[in-house]
Amino acid sequence: MKKSGDGMAILAYILVSFFWGSTYLAIKIGVEDMPPMFFAGVRFLIAGLIMIVFSYIRGYAFPAGKSEFSRLSLIGLFMLLGGNGLVVFAEQWVDSGVASLIMATIPIFAGVLEHFFIRTTRLTLKALSGLLLGFFGVYFLLVPAEHGISIDIPGILVLLSASFLWSTGT
Repeated sequence: MKKSGDGMAILAYILVSFFWGSTYLAIKIGVEDMPPMFFAGVRFLIAGLIMIVFSYIRGYAFPAGKSEFSRLSLIGLFMLLGGNGLVVFAEQWVDSGVASLIMATIPIFAGVLEHFFIRTTRLTLKALSGLLLGFFGVYFLLVPAEHGISIDIPGILVLLSASFLWSTGT
């Protein structure tokens, strides 16, 4: 017999896959018609309003106190303005597929940052090997001669900065 939560878990997985997978294409389409930061701002304003309504309905507490609000604001600056804002900016020149692959470096940056700054989880040889394998996998997917993709180096550097800032906020 199936558990009642199985259907919801599958639906959640499908929705996350759809929205996460279509993000970079939607950004590419959006920056064709709007200034990048305006597009990002509208996107996050809509998402923020949806999350506020959802949180209110579910009875979740909002940030209480100056220190909690300050901490969450700093995380938002790193992840939303730095991470996503730079992605939107870079997608003026970089293909959406390339952007999604470059952003796949987030786990690499997160693992290295966690190793040096948080120190509760150390990078083991196995974990480091996995991160490096992932990095080289992304690299080989981006080789232009193999895929006919033109690479914009400044755009790639902006995307790597976005990945680093997202990881920092994480």
